[in-house]
Amino acid sequence: MRDQRDEQDDDGHDQAGERPHTASERSLAELVNDAWLKAELLIRQEIRLGLTETSERIDKIRDDLEQDLAHWKRELMAKIAGGALAFIGLSTLAAALVLLLAQVIAPWLSALIVGAGIALGGGLLLLRGVRSPRLQGRELIPTRTVQSIQQDARSVKEAMK
Repeated sequence: MRDQRDEQDDDGHDQAGERPHTASERSLAELVNDAWLKAELLIRQEIRLGLTETSERIDKIRDDLEQDLAHWKRELMAKIAGGALAFIGLSTLAAALVLLLAQVIAPWLSALIVGAGIALGGGLLLLRGVRSPRLQGRELIPTRTVQSIQQDARSVKEAMK
């Protein structure tokens, strides 16, 4: 078995007449391969960044929604309790109004008038409805990743000049 020195002549050329490649003289295939590997690594890093950023935003939205839900639960309980007390008070006032009108008109007619007035007021409140919460100001677009990819594209364009 001959070593590499035996295959080179005195000028450093091999049997085919070519000098072996030094570290600074790499073939086009090696350069393309290195560029490909670096591009692949860059793409993987950008995807990882995008996934991480999106995950962080989703976690933030989930935390915000959990806090909102806890707040809405507390408010709902307070409104239910307030509504129950208001109902009892309104019922008592309605009974008093029926008794007062019963001194002027027939008792059945006074109950009908008071009942219709309360039903009309309740119907108007129900028509107002409840608005559903929205995800205002909470975007899922990974803006840091988009900016990073745009910067990478600018860098590649400048390197290609």
